Amino acid sequence: MPAYPFLIAIVHFIIPNWVAAAKVISISTSILVLIPLYLLAKDLFDRKAAFWGCLAFAFAPFPNGCAVEVIRGPSFLFFLAWAVYFAGRAIESTRLIFFLTTALFAWASAFFRIEGIIFIPLYLFFLIGITLWKQGEKGPFLKGMLVWIAFPMVAIAVLFAVPEAASSNLVSQLTQKLNDLIHIRFLDTYHSIYDQLKALENASPYPSGNQNLAEIARHFMPVIYFLGLIETFIKVLFPLFVIPLFWSFRHSFSRTRLLVLILTVAYLLMVYYTLLEKDFIQSRFLFAPAFLLYPWIGMGLERIFAFLMRSSRPGFLTTFFVIIFFISPVYESVHHVWKQDNIIAASGEWLANRAGFQKATIITNDPRIPFYAGRGNDFLNYPNLNHDYTAMQQAALKNRMDLLVIRTSVKKKKLIPQLQVYKKFKEFAGKKDVVIIYRSPEFREPPSVESR
Repeated sequence: MPAYPFLIAIVHFIIPNWVAAAKVISISTSILVLIPLYLLAKDLFDRKAAFWGCLAFAFAPFPNGCAVEVIRGPSFLFFLAWAVYFAGRAIESTRLIFFLTTALFAWASAFFRIEGIIFIPLYLFFLIGITLWKQGEKGPFLKGMLVWIAFPMVAIAVLFAVPEAASSNLVSQLTQKLNDLIHIRFLDTYHSIYDQLKALENASPYPSGNQNLAEIARHFMPVIYFLGLIETFIKVLFPLFVIPLFWSFRHSFSRTRLLVLILTVAYLLMVYYTLLEKDFIQSRFLFAPAFLLYPWIGMGLERIFAFLMRSSRPGFLTTFFVIIFFISPVYESVHHVWKQDNIIAASGEWLANRAGFQKATIITNDPRIPFYAGRGNDFLNYPNLNHDYTAMQQAALKNRMDLLVIRTSVKKKKLIPQLQVYKKFKEFAGKKDVVIIYRSPEFREPPSVESR
């Protein structure tokens, strides 16, 4: 997606270091997103709920972890948050300017993360639903729909006007995804795992019996995937915030509240689809739907706080309230940041500073390492998602690579076998990750270069 690299390039004019420029963007957007969150929560509920919702989001571990990373999530969330806020204002006021700003921010978010595209058809269908339900308000909403439809028409015109854009990787990916959805090919991985579980039933102590673990898992695969999704979602949201979240669901549903909740559910279904398709998700996929629920978390916290203040021992209970709902996430945030290590940057910088490796060819499963080594695109990227390091070594031999660089987690280090050809040369061990550098037997450093 082009927007995030473009934004980094702009900030790079002011901050010469690429990584520092990207981190400034993450930190800035993570702070500035509190503005649309406050405005949205105030429109959905009131100022008190907006205050508590922003406070909860500011202290939540996952947003704080994202704020110090070089990822597009905070920037995407910033634009999506403004799109949702203006969408609510457009629904309540029917002013054309709000439909226009909604479209601008919605399309901007989609250029940061492709998932943002889900808001565009969903909002259009929501406007159609309001138009059909409220015939007396048809005129203003029809104008809003015309504005909403005009933006994709312009995008299509650009694609036809610029042949390079029409043949871009983004367009081909979208076409492939749509084709897979129509032909149900997104379930290929699902069926493959289903067959593996079916074969695993024979390994049971009593394979002829019914309802062994593999059979139960095979029958309830959709439910198991759903439970995994909810578990990850709660972790992103922060488990203790589930209490005020449920405490808040006692209001009637206004148009804007209904829109935000529908968008949240639709986003979760989209991530569920991804989980079925790829058999994995990452926590950052659920950042946006978790963010959309913070107005309700704020409302729940405000209700809990008001209830405690009316109790017979408000001082003690309020202190307990602060410890549970705020000191706990602050501790988790500090712990999350503390756990981070700089092994990837350190290993890349070590390669950059070792003069004998300046012209060495590199194959790696993590492109960040050659980035920190200043290699640009001068390396062979081997994602190796299935942890087949023997196959990775074969690829290195086939392409005559001098160095084989593996990055994995500390927990999965044991999956790396004893390589037969490439020999371990250097290892960087951190709190979470391990980077191991292997050297080809044929590769020799210049004699004048000393190990550092």
